[in-house]
Amino acid sequence: MVFTKKSLLAMCALTVLSCQPVQAAKQGEEEKSSSLTMKPAFLQAPREIGEEILKYAFISSKTDITNFREIGTTLSLVCKDWNKTIAKNAKKWVCDYFNINKKDEDVFWRFFKGKLIYTDPQTNAQTVLPISSLPNPLSGEFDLSKCGKTGEDLSINVGYRKVHNQANTSKIEIWFTPTF
Repeated sequence: MVFTKKSLLAMCALTVLSCQPVQAAKQGEEEKSSSLTMKPAFLQAPREIGEEILKYAFISSKTDITNFREIGTTLSLVCKDWNKTIAKNAKKWVCDYFNINKKDEDVFWRFFKGKLIYTDPQTNAQTVLPISSLPNPLSGEFDLSKCGKTGEDLSINVGYRKVHNQANTSKIEIWFTPTF
């Protein structure tokens, strides 16, 4: 069913996007000049198809080095409709991506919105390291390069230790492991 749904979604997306040049070709010369103010074909599609296309773009933009905070911000800037759709659905999409059960969503979001705050002992300057900025908030390592020399002696991670990291041999490792 998932394969069929994705194939159908891709077919609908291509159909909606391919209609735009045909519609533009049918317009008269006087309408072409005002076509800049018309809604694109994506926004003329039924709401459900538009949301599925945007969800697919949101999820497929996720890589090993990107995080959902940046993806959501970038896609939200495209237009007001995308901003509204992402604001309404982003939490559900992120939970779907990480396979979070409905009953565990509140715990996940409390953890996801958490942050580590490093205070430099000499200058009292604070560096905030949000968990949501990790590419994978359930399995990742914080970049302590902004925290002075702390990164030379300390490694802070989320998840659980799968293999011994040779780079952390002489470091103290701290692991945060959320359980759902």
